[in-house]
Amino acid sequence: VEKLDRSLHSLGRRALQETGASSAAIGVMHENGMICRAAACLPLAHIGAPIDIESGLTAMAVRREMSQWCSDTETDGRVDAEVCLRLGVRSIIVVPVRSEQSVVGVFAVFATTPDAFSLESLNTIKKLAHWAGEAIDHAIRTALPKPTAPVPAKAEPPETHPRFSLSSEPPSGMKIRNYVAKIWRALVHASPRRHNERLG
Repeated sequence: VEKLDRSLHSLGRRALQETGASSAAIGVMHENGMICRAAACLPLAHIGAPIDIESGLTAMAVRREMSQWCSDTETDGRVDAEVCLRLGVRSIIVVPVRSEQSVVGVFAVFATTPDAFSLESLNTIKKLAHWAGEAIDHAIRTALPKPTAPVPAKAEPPETHPRFSLSSEPPSGMKIRNYVAKIWRALVHASPRRHNERLG
């Protein structure tokens, strides 16, 4: 988790350098919502704060799985003009972050002047969002429990053995897909415990 946070913070700082943005934030899905996981040139209090995914550009980026670009918050009906005025934000780019073809977060940059970003800026954030998705993928793979070899069951008389034999050949006429599914059910049933991992 610490390595993921370092990677995301590094990407946020790089976004400022390459686009000229005044601030950047990376949100990551958490339970039933989204939180700010990394930020650059934003108060530390923003880290861990919830991000609205019900309205605004962030919601559109998540729901449509498409980048959102606002050139001027004072004339764009997709944003809350009063909030942007209070924060001193005039230009915004929000790009969805994907992991395994699913949106797991957003990468956003902000500027204090209108028309601050270009198509090159958008492509840069798309690239950084892709790297953020790869960092999240790696964190998930690292957190997953490593598979352990199943303990062989003691041999039992055929007439009393209740489980499916993993060494048996598929019965005549059984589809391969059904045969594999039956093996999987046998393995799951034989497993001493099951794991559920969640991105923290």
